[in-house]
This record gives sequence, structure tokens and C-alpha cells, in this order.
Amino acid sequence: MSVKTGIGLGLGIPIGIAFFGAGLLAMCGYAVYSVHRTVEDGRELAAEASAAAIPQPVPAASTAKPESPPPPPTSRSVYAASFQGSRLTGCSELTLPAAVEKIMAEHGLDPAKAATEDLEVFLRGGETMVGGLFDDAVGKGVIARVRPPGSPQVIAKPCKEQFPGRRVMGRCAAAVSGKSASITLVVHYYSASQGDAPMQACLAAKGDWWEASEPLRSTRKMIEDLERL
Repeated sequence: MSVKTGIGLGLGIPIGIAFFGAGLLAMCGYAVYSVHRTVEDGRELAAEASAAAIPQPVPAASTAKPESPPPPPTSRSVYAASFQGSRLTGCSELTLPAAVEKIMAEHGLDPAKAATEDLEVFLRGGETMVGGLFDDAVGKGVIARVRPPGSPQVIAKPCKEQFPGRRVMGRCAAAVSGKSASITLVVHYYSASQGDAPMQACLAAKGDWWEASEPLRSTRKMIEDLERL
């Protein structure tokens, strides 16, 4: 009995000391962590308080002037190519001033759509606003003669951008002017098969005519090549 008790006590004391030591170490570790966390928290709070105490710089008022909106466009241009069969014969550009577009809008029209349709109908031989204005200015039916042959097809780019590789044989720029603005029609001709008819029509419409400075021999040869097609 005493032996069992002695063994029990002998084992119990070292085990108890071991558990007590482990508990003490854990408590010490927790105490050290708590102190460290408290110090860290204190440092963070002190840093926040210090930052709050420092007056923050106030951004200086901007001296730059606000950007003004771009000025409204003074004119709009629409474009259409003319094809005779599958051959490109010409390209026309109609430019309307903003004053004309304003009148269109006041009458419930979409200026861009109305201008495009006006040019397309004019090239097809119909009666249009632009054709009527030219008729009043230069004579009935005169401006109709500057139309390139073929059927029109509306395009999105200016003629020079749309057909940069095509040689312009002739160009007519005609305008009808009002009190403060003018409507301009420019026709680029890519075929010489019409001879001098486009030039004659342009001059009759009081337009400015330009033509390529090609030797007559080369022009005749090109006409012959075209006639073989």
C-alpha cells in the first residue's frame, strides 16, 4: 500500500510540475503577446492621432480656365459616286452651310439625311432643292449638265479619300450664293470619254473648271482603250 502510494506520489509530483511548468510558459507567452499587441495597438493609435493632428494641405484652387466647347460646324458635306455599269465615272460632293441646315431642322428635317437624299436625287435627274437654287441662279437645266454619267451611290468619305488611286481627268466646282453663305457642288470626273462636255457644262454653270495636264495623245489612247471595254 505504501509502495503504491509512494509510486503514485513519485509520479504525480514530476507530472504536476511538468504540467504546471507548461502552463506557466503558456501564460508567460500569452502575457508577452498581450504586452506586444498592446504596444503595437498603442503605436497605431498614436500614429493615427498624430496624423489627425497634422494639418492636411488644402489643394490650391485651379487657375486653369475651363475648356470651352468646340465651335459648331459651319458646313456639312455629303458624297456620292457615279457608276456606269461597273465603271466609276465620277464622284460628287455637296456642301451645305450651317444656315441651310438650320432651316431644314426648323422644317422638321434631319439635315444630314436631307442633304444626302438631295444629292442622290439630283444625280438621278430628279428635282431637288439644290437643283432649283442653281436653276434660279444660272438658268433652268444648266446645272443638270454637270452630272457625271451613270447611277449614283452614296459614300461616306470625300472623293479624294475614297478613290485616292483614281486619276481625276477633270473637276468642276460650282456655287450658288445667298446673302451670307453659299452652297457648293464639286464633281470629279474619272472618264475622258465625254470629251469636252463636262467642261462646257461647268463653264455654263459659272463654275471653276480644272483638268489634268495630260498630252492629247495619251488622252486619245485612253479613250480608245475605254471604248474597247
